Order: sequence, then C-alpha cells, then structure tokens
Amino acid sequence: MIKKLIVELNPIKEQEAFETAVAEKRIDFLIEVQAFEASIGGLNDLENVEIVGIDGHRLFALVNTKAKKDYLADPTFIRGSKESFTYITLGKDNKRNGMYNDYRGYTVLGASSCNKGMGLAVLVEIDDSEVFEPVADLRDKIIVLGVIITVLVGAAAFFLSKLISKPLIKLRNAANQIAGGDFNVRTNIQTADEIGQLSHSFDQMAEKIQDSLLKIKEREDVIKQQKDILLQFSQYSSNYCVCFVDIVGSTKITAKLSDMETSKFYSIFLNTAATTITQNNGVVVKNIGDALLYYFPKTDSDEQEPFLEMLRCCQKLIEARSIINKTLSAENLPEVSYRISAMFGPVRVAIVATSAIDDIFGSTVNTCSKINNLAKPNTLVIGESLYQKVKGVKEFKFEKIADYTIDADNKFAVYIVS
Repeated sequence: MIKKLIVELNPIKEQEAFETAVAEKRIDFLIEVQAFEASIGGLNDLENVEIVGIDGHRLFALVNTKAKKDYLADPTFIRGSKESFTYITLGKDNKRNGMYNDYRGYTVLGASSCNKGMGLAVLVEIDDSEVFEPVADLRDKIIVLGVIITVLVGAAAFFLSKLISKPLIKLRNAANQIAGGDFNVRTNIQTADEIGQLSHSFDQMAEKIQDSLLKIKEREDVIKQQKDILLQFSQYSSNYCVCFVDIVGSTKITAKLSDMETSKFYSIFLNTAATTITQNNGVVVKNIGDALLYYFPKTDSDEQEPFLEMLRCCQKLIEARSIINKTLSAENLPEVSYRISAMFGPVRVAIVATSAIDDIFGSTVNTCSKINNLAKPNTLVIGESLYQKVKGVKEFKFEKIADYTIDADNKFAVYIVS
C-alpha cells in the first residue's frame, strides 16, 4: 500500500499540486506506518519515519521538521533508490549495541540483530534519558524522603530530649537553690515515672531538712536567750521568781496509754506550755518528767511590773488548758489538768558543760516544787516571799490556804491566786 501511494505521488511535478497531494495522502501514510508498527509489536514507539520520493521530495514524515534535508546529495538515499538494503553500524561483536549517537545526534542505548534466513534486520534503540529518568527520579525521591525523615527524626529527638531533660534541669536548679540555703524550693514534678518518684523523694528531703533547721534555729534562739540572761549571773546568786507547773494524776492517765500515745500526750502539753511561757517573758529551764521548771529573769528588781508579768503569764498558762485539751481530743487523748506554784528567793545559775541549756538550783527551786501539791487543779499558789512582792497588785486576789513547814524552826504561808 505504501508503494502504491509513492507511485501516485512521484509523477506530480508542479509544486503546489504536489504539496496538496502530500497533504491529502498524509492520513493514508500514517495509517500504513502505524499498521507496520503494530505488526512488529510496537505501539507509538517509533521515533520518526520519513518516506522520500525518487526526486528527493519528502512525501511523509512521522515527525515534521522545518529544516528539509537534500536527499539527492545523500549517498545512502541514492543507493536506496537503486537497490534495497539495510545499513546498520556494527559493534565489535558484529552487532550494533551499547551507547552511541543516533541519526538525530542523541545518545541512545541500542542493540541490533540480523536474521539472514528471513532477510530481516532488527534494530532496537531507546534514549538514554528515558533509561535513566526513572533512576534519577527514584534517586531524587530517595534524597527528598531522606531529608524529610532526617528533619522529622531530628525534631522528634529534640523535643524528646527537652521533655526528658526539663524535669532533670528543674531538679538540678532546685538542688542548687538548696545548696545556696533556700529550703523553701519544691520541684512538684507530677509524673508517674522514675523522675516523678525522684522528685517526690527530693521534695520530702527538702521539707525534712527545712523542718530540722527550723527546730535547730528555735532551740538556738532559746539557748541564746537563756545564755544572754543567765551568763551574767553565773558567778553569783540572785533573787528570782521561780515557777513550777505539774500535771495532776499523770501516772494514772498515762498507764492506759501506749508508748506512742504517751509521748504525744506529754509533747502536746509541754510544747504548748513552753510556748506560752516564752511568749510572756518567761524562760523555760527544763522539763522534769511531766513538769516544767521556768523562771522570770526580770524579777531581780524591786519594780512591780516584772512580777505582774509573771502573774499574768501563769494566768495565761491556766487559760491555755482549753487549747491543750482541744488538741488532745483531736488526737483521741484524755484531757489534762495541772497545778502551778511560784516562789521568790535566791537562785544560783549553773552552766552545764554537757548541755546547751543552763540550769538553776537552790532552796527556792526546791520549795517551789514542794508547795505545788498544795494547789488545787488548774490554780496557782505562791509562797510567802512572793506574796510580799505582789500583795499590792490590785489585778489579782490572794488568799492564804495553808502553812508549809520546812522544819521545826522554818515555815511559811502559802496563798492561792485568783
């Protein structure tokens, strides 16, 4: 059919008529070329097909180009117009294969085979750009994917490291603050992992250290207060007002309590009493079992105000019973009653080398403890010597309740204060 088309076009010499005929036959040429392409197993894979007439005019081109080749000057065309032949540039293995430039000047990968029995030569070519384009595309995709994965992994690692290191940095800063003396710091890290457990233990440690330091400071303050007052009298005796507060029936009460309950019972009473005494210018010397011994350093003068402070302190201590019993009830412990006695007379201060708290001793201390039993529960009794100092005070009433006999030659009156 292609030969028939060529025979029809070759005789036309007039240029305008020739071009019109070529245009009319283009569809017929295209159908035949595609049929040929399908017969050899291809489909739109031919790069270009050109059909040239005997006079060198191009009758058909699968791909039209503006530049028209002078086929009459091409020796290959001249030879083809005289005889049928196939021209293939062979390689070292007598086949055209490998990478080379095709008729367009493009680099292609090709292979050829000649079947002499069938009189057929087969040439297969593909542009190297088509061969390597998928590889280059895959390479580019791998690079982009690698960059994305690297960025994502880096970002995840950064935020994960921040998440892990943040509580550790907080713990480190808290430890530095404690090392600098700030024991109020707390980490408060509320997580269920090991870091959260470490934070909880750290906060407990800080709280216990803070509590211990506060207790030590309180004791140091008491010790300093006692030393500032007592050291100046350590080489001689002076007259002071000495007081003694003792629980009524403590042995019977604590007999029904466990060791832990007994400790809590005494702790509540002694601590509350000591606080009340200290807040009213009294100095706690020591506790003797369930009793407290305390005195008022300012009563070594003839002024009445220090003695009035002493009486008010003892009255507030009696009134503190309601607070003490409320605290005991909250702990399911029995209520407490106590007696207070007070004496005025010579007292000697002793600095004890094995203790941070100085002690007082003398007959005044002894008689004060003795007359304590003469007081009714939750009342204050005073000896004769103290009565002589305070009998002019209008704020309180004094009533004689008994005489206390030291020996046949020594006795004195005891008064209840209300």
